[in-house]
Amino acid sequence: MKKTRNLAIGISFFFLILFVLLSYKDAFSVRTLVPNVEPYPDSLYYSIPAWNFVSGKGFNMNVYGMKGVSIVPPLYSFYLIPFFAIVRDIRVYYFANMILSIGSYLIFSFIVYKQFVSSNRKLVILGTLQFLYTTSFYIYTMPSLLMAENPSLFLILLSMVLFTLPRNKPTIIFFVIVSFAQMLIKFSNIPLTLCLLFLYAIHLYKQRLYRSAIVTFIISFICCGAGLF
Repeated sequence: MKKTRNLAIGISFFFLILFVLLSYKDAFSVRTLVPNVEPYPDSLYYSIPAWNFVSGKGFNMNVYGMKGVSIVPPLYSFYLIPFFAIVRDIRVYYFANMILSIGSYLIFSFIVYKQFVSSNRKLVILGTLQFLYTTSFYIYTMPSLLMAENPSLFLILLSMVLFTLPRNKPTIIFFVIVSFAQMLIKFSNIPLTLCLLFLYAIHLYKQRLYRSAIVTFIISFICCGAGLF
């Protein structure tokens, strides 16, 4: 089992390097598309409030004397603030996205390993799925685009991991928080979030867990819902 785990780590590391090579862009060069800060107009809604905040102008859509109203949830912009504050160059969003993408890959690999790998023969499944993931054009180009799919993918995969872990109080609370956080990334994540919470509630009921687990889920749901709305 230890040998299998070590081989899985080696395979995962190899495809992580491959993903970084495929995703790599010289963010501060004019020869890449990173400085374009695409796709518009979504990228403006995510970047301008964060940039204004680190510039001491408040968390808003005001630019060049014009006032705008943000129509997107704020969590992705909040995530970008520390990066903009440290580097003071909007192109640093690429590195913020790379951190999310690497995190998403590691979570994806963990899910595949836990669900499929129990022998050397099944390491082929791990390698195949990692190859398909890392060489997908849509996956390795995501870091260069300032769009909410980057944090959305990370949180969705994190939710899937929490879904499979033992259901104790910390896990339940964290699952609910991560699920609701998806709504603060994109409004289009709301249906997915509600489905995940509904399925999680069904699992809690079917497993006949202690009443405290059900109460923890309900209280966490109410608190997150109240904080969101």
